[in-house]
Amino acid sequence: MFEKVRRFLAGETKRSATAPLIALHQAGRPQWTPRNYAALAQEGFASNAIGYRCVRMIAEAAGSLPWLLYDGDAEARCGLVLIAQRWMCWRDAWPEDGVISLPVAPLRAVEEIGVHGEDDSRAVIDPAHYIVDATSRPPRVLLRGSRLWPRPGRALNGISIEVEAGFGAAAADVPQPLRQAVLLLVAHFYAQRGDEPGGALPLGFGALLEPYRRVRL
Repeated sequence: MFEKVRRFLAGETKRSATAPLIALHQAGRPQWTPRNYAALAQEGFASNAIGYRCVRMIAEAAGSLPWLLYDGDAEARCGLVLIAQRWMCWRDAWPEDGVISLPVAPLRAVEEIGVHGEDDSRAVIDPAHYIVDATSRPPRVLLRGSRLWPRPGRALNGISIEVEAGFGAAAADVPQPLRQAVLLLVAHFYAQRGDEPGGALPLGFGALLEPYRRVRL
């Protein structure tokens, strides 16, 4: 009886007919899924209402800013606006040659050119007195004939130029290569979220922007 109690308190011991075994496993080579940004965009946020809204807001914000393209340390492009929007450009004085270079393109219209007096009053210049060159990069404004620009009354920001720039009000108005560049860039940042800052731009991004590159002759 005491033997039965001793066995009960000691518990049972499992026995195996096999000898001790050491298993060696060799780690295989990792297989990474290719980063197809179009597929990531479709799967990651195009089918996700919240993610799609967030990415769309980022893309709209990216499209509302002038794009700058740099080749090393040299600026290769200045002021390329995608979605149509109004800008107010300020100047302290008129250029010596009388030709005003506007910082944004493509130019849709020059809404108003105003001159501010010493008392901060604003006088609008008659549009018939100047010519708008929307084709050049950057766009230009110059006076007709022998007219002279009126002198502003204040030393700082005495000249205001309200312009409308951009390819159009809708995303469909933006050239397809530029739309693709925005999506490629947003998908790249989405895929790289949480990674270390910096790094190269996605492959093919520069090629999409190359036809719109501003080149000095």
